[in-house]
Amino acid sequence: MITSHPSALLELEAAQGRLRRLWAPPPEITIEEWAHAHRILPSASGRPGQWVADPIQREIQASCCDPDVREVVFMKATRLGWSEICNNTLGWGIAVHAMAMLMLQPSRDTAEQYCKDRLEEMIDSTPELARILRVSTSKGSGSTTRFKRFTNGGAFSVLSAGNPREMRSIRGRFAIEDEADGYKNDVSDEGDPDKIIRRRMDEFYDAHLLIGSTPGMPSGVSRIEKAYNRSSQGIYLNPCPNCNAMEPFLWRNPTNPTDYLLRYEKDKDNQVLPDSVYWRCIRCGHKIEERWKVPMMEAGHWHHRRPGVTAVKGYHANGLYAMFLGHWAKLAQEWVDAQGDQLELKAFINLNLAETYSAPGESVDPDETRRRSEQDDRPRAVVPDGVAILAVQVDVQTAAQGRLEAQAVGFMPDERAFLVDFQVFPGNPQEQNVWDDLDSWLLLGWRHQNGAQMQAHVVFIDARDGNTRDAVFAFCAPRAERWIFPQMGVDSLASKGWCEESSSKKNTVRVFLTSTDDTKRVFFSRMALDPNAPKSIHIPAWTSHEYHEQLGSEKRMPVTDNKTRKTTFKWVQTRARNEALDLWSYAMSAWWAITKILAPHLGGPDGRQHLEALAQQASQALDKVSYEASSGRRIRSKGAWR
Repeated sequence: MITSHPSALLELEAAQGRLRRLWAPPPEITIEEWAHAHRILPSASGRPGQWVADPIQREIQASCCDPDVREVVFMKATRLGWSEICNNTLGWGIAVHAMAMLMLQPSRDTAEQYCKDRLEEMIDSTPELARILRVSTSKGSGSTTRFKRFTNGGAFSVLSAGNPREMRSIRGRFAIEDEADGYKNDVSDEGDPDKIIRRRMDEFYDAHLLIGSTPGMPSGVSRIEKAYNRSSQGIYLNPCPNCNAMEPFLWRNPTNPTDYLLRYEKDKDNQVLPDSVYWRCIRCGHKIEERWKVPMMEAGHWHHRRPGVTAVKGYHANGLYAMFLGHWAKLAQEWVDAQGDQLELKAFINLNLAETYSAPGESVDPDETRRRSEQDDRPRAVVPDGVAILAVQVDVQTAAQGRLEAQAVGFMPDERAFLVDFQVFPGNPQEQNVWDDLDSWLLLGWRHQNGAQMQAHVVFIDARDGNTRDAVFAFCAPRAERWIFPQMGVDSLASKGWCEESSSKKNTVRVFLTSTDDTKRVFFSRMALDPNAPKSIHIPAWTSHEYHEQLGSEKRMPVTDNKTRKTTFKWVQTRARNEALDLWSYAMSAWWAITKILAPHLGGPDGRQHLEALAQQASQALDKVSYEASSGRRIRSKGAWR
């Protein structure tokens, strides 16, 4: 019989226990349960002490550890606890599951700032993590600022979306994309950072992705908006204390965007009176003070508008859900201060309303242009009274279904623009038939509101495509007397303005260059004007759904050069077809050409009087007084047009 030390049996049992724990499955504990048991917020936090989940955070965190959910999207305002959701998820993944985890930040600076300001503070104040953090020693490497290793095998890395090398060689079972709207579309020509990070998770069958951001890009381009739109689209409903209707905290009435639901009063210095602030129930109109917010949210729940989408859970919440007392009054004051300042207004809508923002001159909302056009019941192909100049634009398409798309736009002396007609001529632009159809349409002219027939003062035809340029020049050359000219869009002009005549001519044909950046920005800014305002744009109700979608087909986006760090802007196409927008760009160019170049006296000191005289002449004209419809030639009046 072999005797041993009295403590040997105890040591053996302890070793067996450690071995069993290594093979034991992780405990069945959710992120919220883990955080509630282990997270202690430091005194520097706005709400120090034991961490407690806010009502809107609970389901988001539950989805992050739901095996049936592969992706969680949070389109959020600031001050909603997003950083704590990230910290809780990271801590739970490391302490409970020993995962390999990744976090993607927009840049190296933001990655390091997150680690120093949030991550290290969270580890230091969470003993469950601090005790297993692996530190660097003389015998082995440990954790660094952006790469944390733990003794249980877990690790997480905080990466920069602007550095593809960081993402290339690292893998993770759980990834977090923080402030996704701040990522570049292409990382050093190596691809989209979202796609790259997803490839780093391919080998894990149970990989999870958490995406959160305040919107920072226009609609149609915003990453977080796109992610939310393909998700289950959750909104948080709260019961009204008066009628018990379940409604989300909305900033404005969705059926009437000018009806704001957060109400307040101001003093003579334009300062919001805090005691006057309340939120109005959209159902019963009850005035709800902010003190009711917390109990309403505690009794609320997330409602998913696309419940069939179970693998991608999406959540949207604005700043009205922030749990800080007095926050509604602060939002009201920020809204008041932002009026009249596009930069402040953009920041408010992005950061506090969690909505995308497009400044005038940057893009248009097709839904808004449709609503506006519904109020304009003008008949098709009739020139409104008061129009002085009629301009036609033609876009040349050489796709599988070749065609010419043309529209006529009438300009009043105050530069209000009215879409008069729109026509598509199917056919190969390299063949003569389609050009004959266009010429017949131009010669027919347009009926003025008084019954007279009116011809176009100028016609601009797109000659950008080298394959069809010869056909465009061949059509324009014999019709120059009718002021039918080729035009080509360029990024910028040598002279100031929207349009200039090219110094080079082909077959003696006059060619005009259009500054597409300027004309598109002018069009977008004028679409935002009141319909009765000078320079406003008027699009009638007979236009199609596709036409309005094409008007919002491009966004003007900032682009930063990786080497020079210089930021420029370029137009990004958000859908396949954009002909309507191009036509309006040509229309702005045609107005400039006819008033500044072709008939320069129209743009001089008495230009407005000349235009008013032309408008009056058109409104009083009979067919043969001002125009010969049969020939399409304008009759000169005291040399006005040459």
